[in-house]
Amino acid sequence: MIEALAAAHARAVAALHAEAFPESFLTRLGPRVLARFYAEFAASEAGLGYVATEDGRIVGFVVATRSPASFFGGFYRRNLLLVAGAVTRALARDPRLRRHARSRAGHLRYLVGGRPPAPAAAPPVAGARLLSIAVAPAARGRGIADALVDACRARLAADGVGDLGLSVLKANAAARRFYARTGWSVERETEDALYLHRPTG
Repeated sequence: MIEALAAAHARAVAALHAEAFPESFLTRLGPRVLARFYAEFAASEAGLGYVATEDGRIVGFVVATRSPASFFGGFYRRNLLLVAGAVTRALARDPRLRRHARSRAGHLRYLVGGRPPAPAAAPPVAGARLLSIAVAPAARGRGIADALVDACRARLAADGVGDLGLSVLKANAAARRFYARTGWSVERETEDALYLHRPTG
């Protein structure tokens, strides 16, 4: 069953995120930051999300935002001390994460303080973006990811949003196959990532 993401789902969604993306920067910040991040999609007018459930368990999720600048700006302002403390602890545990922190520094300064980052650091934040999607390994291959994306697209279309974008690492071959199969087109690419889009209607 597909249903709208609620605050009560945040911990289970965070656990599935950590399982699906164990090396991601957000996962390294710990379960508390992850849960707060996913709860924001239920609380923010700029966010939306859906979960897939089977026998009362969450087996998949998707989250998106109508306005990345508004969504992340609100999240960072409301959780700045929590995120800053988690980043500090994560860097102390693994100095290799400094590269990831530097890549996000300009973005965070812009969203919190309104100061434009340097061009090289500026992320593509215009328009609605799909930010994360995952399906539990045991539930894959049954069309759950398609249904989650379709629910997200339908909600955005109903809100008058005509296009949805996302980014995917070039190294993520499985995700790239999924997006190619389901009709996403390449907007642009960088050395490490592809930026894709798809109409909501």
